[in-house]
Amino acid sequence: MEANKSQVDLTDLDQSSTSRRLDHEQRRTLERISGHPLPRNLKWPSVISLLRAMGAVIEDSPNRYRATINGRTEVFQAQPHKDVPPDVVMQLRHFLND
Repeated sequence: MEANKSQVDLTDLDQSSTSRRLDHEQRRTLERISGHPLPRNLKWPSVISLLRAMGAVIEDSPNRYRATINGRTEVFQAQPHKDVPPDVVMQLRHFLND
């Protein structure tokens, strides 16, 4: 069975240059980001925790995070008391998959 092109390859991420291991919650968050259908109740603290485990995250201003993984940087505008919107889940999916 061929993997869906938009899914994140979890094997490659665990062996990435960061060489950091993801804990259970971070792995589950990654699976939810890469899975189908898009998650509707993904929480920002879980996403930020995942990004920190995979690379560097800097809070530029309140609720604005700049994540760098494997030399690539993406900026995310978080709304901490709301779920991550579907368009941002897609942004995360592309960022983690490239």
